[in-house]
Amino acid sequence: MKRWLHGVCSGLCVAVLLACPAKAQNRDSDGDGVPDVSDWCRATRAGESAIDVCGCASSYDFMAGLAFDDDSHRRWYRRFWTGNCAGVGPLCVDGEAGAESAFSGYWLDLAKRYCSDVSDCERARRQVRLWRLGRSVGYEWARDNGVRVIDSSQLGDWWDAFVRADSPERDRVLGSIERLAAKRLQERTR
Repeated sequence: MKRWLHGVCSGLCVAVLLACPAKAQNRDSDGDGVPDVSDWCRATRAGESAIDVCGCASSYDFMAGLAFDDDSHRRWYRRFWTGNCAGVGPLCVDGEAGAESAFSGYWLDLAKRYCSDVSDCERARRQVRLWRLGRSVGYEWARDNGVRVIDSSQLGDWWDAFVRADSPERDRVLGSIERLAAKRLQERTR
């Protein structure tokens, strides 16, 4: 009886194993048209579009779907991404491409510059991670000083750590920054 059950179970297990990989290979859990087994950027989010063969967005609308506290919040958030101080106020310094600090640079340039030294799919994945981090960090940083939980000092420290890291270390540093930012943002919900 034991041998018969073992034989039936073995046959069933083999049949299940043979059938399942085909389903798993075709699964596209985020609906971006790229099967999960090839998708470097699962869970396409607001603002991400033009999905490439790696499953990553190649275009990003950093303003998509956001509601701002006021017009100042919106303008500072735009400054964070583009470096453009138009309408922000006298304390704002326009960002420049290639800048080495958060105070003279801007996030779109950072994401572009520090993604060019890796393979195509790795570049796309890192760029999307930077866009997603920028969305949450920039949104919070751009808020009024009296309510934000991410300030210019923290932003500058994180920017500097990422810029100073060697290429192989950037993903590890980016992961650390993502965890620190998430921890700071959790303080807002308490």
